[in-house]
Amino acid sequence: MKLLSKKSLSSFSILPEIIAILLAFLISALILLFSGYSPLVAFSALFRGAFGSKNAWGQTLTQATPILFTALAFLLTFRTGIFNIGVEGQFLMGAIASALAGIYFSGLPAPLHIALSLLAGGVMGALWGLIPALLKAYLGVHEVITTMMMSYIASYLTSYLVNYPFKAPGWVAQTEPVAKSALLPKILPPTQLSLSFIIALFFSFLVSFFLFHTYLGFQVRAVGLNPEAAENKGIAIKNRQILAFLLSGFIAGIGGGGEILGVHGRFVDGFSPGYGWNCGWFSGKTSSRRLYFSFYSLWYAPGGRYDHDSSHQSTSGPFFNYSISGHNPRCCSLLYKNSHYEKKGFIRWR
Repeated sequence: MKLLSKKSLSSFSILPEIIAILLAFLISALILLFSGYSPLVAFSALFRGAFGSKNAWGQTLTQATPILFTALAFLLTFRTGIFNIGVEGQFLMGAIASALAGIYFSGLPAPLHIALSLLAGGVMGALWGLIPALLKAYLGVHEVITTMMMSYIASYLTSYLVNYPFKAPGWVAQTEPVAKSALLPKILPPTQLSLSFIIALFFSFLVSFFLFHTYLGFQVRAVGLNPEAAENKGIAIKNRQILAFLLSGFIAGIGGGGEILGVHGRFVDGFSPGYGWNCGWFSGKTSSRRLYFSFYSLWYAPGGRYDHDSSHQSTSGPFFNYSISGHNPRCCSLLYKNSHYEKKGFIRWR
């Protein structure tokens, strides 16, 4: 007697994610047991640190916000068949542009100042993504090389700007604080959670609607699925690739601006731990799950946010978190891409 039919498995579209999460916890528990620690104590410490109080929720959502922005940015180009691994550079350039707009566009009403500062970040991110887009569309230069190079250029350029022409007095490489009228309002004080999180959720729905409910989004996905067939149907492949790059850079730039205006209040050299570098596996795994990456950002966001009172009884927080969030994407990829049943055609995850 079959407990799960092909139809029931294929209709349960989040089954790979659930199995992958369970496997991630199982692997982490085995690592902890072999290391002489209690998995229950470690798990409870992790979840109390990330979700055990209002402050914990606020800080977790704060860390999830830039992850969500960069994953959305990568997703747009990924759906066009382009690996835009330069999201980090677009994120940084958007951050510096928003910071400078927040500093020098003074004397404006708060809503207008916030909007202009975020817009400056989005436009700068889009322009930074336009360079590899043109190289890809008209010269055939592979985007992995150009976007990676542009990210390193952005990293060194922003570092130079905050160390020399725009450096605030003091030893720290940072700009002057942005004007108070440019700061995003906090939505869960005293935590750092700001309006940037709501903007990220808005863009999540906007990107999903664009990709799956508009004709232009259909063309973008068609180019990614089969460029030759899309071209035969009259779709301008180069234009759609450039459009995807521009939209991707715009969203990444908005994310960088939101991080500056909502969390740091100024551009600080090295403030990003690599949000744009980590977004590839993140959104690539969830690209066919529409809005599921919104929940994946919560899974990845806790980082080292564990309960310090009990962490010494279990294991080090960052290592423990990596053992879970690090194994999760690998388990997901194993189940999603290389499942024996999917290869045999017994079930379909998509």
